[in-house]
Amino acid sequence: MKPINAGDIKYYHESGDVYRVKVQEVSVKNYGNATGKEYRLEIVDVVSTSASNPPSSGLEFTVWKADDAGGYGGWHLLDR
Repeated sequence: MKPINAGDIKYYHESGDVYRVKVQEVSVKNYGNATGKEYRLEIVDVVSTSASNPPSSGLEFTVWKADDAGGYGGWHLLDR
C-alpha cells in the first residue's frame, strides 16, 4: 500500500459516512503503549452521511490509528 502524504486527496470512511478529504499533515504519535499515525484532514466535500447536521467543506479534524490496528481501527483513508 502506498504511503499517505500531506497534500493527498483521499476518501475518509467511518460508520457509513464518506468524506472526500485533503491530508493536511501526517505525524507519528505514541499514545500509551501504541505507536501510530495521526492525520490532520480537511473536508473537501461530503460524499454521503447519515448525520442530521453534516459537517461542511473546510472543516479540519484529526484522527489517529495504531500501526497494529489493521482493519479494526474504525475508520479508513481510501482512494475511493
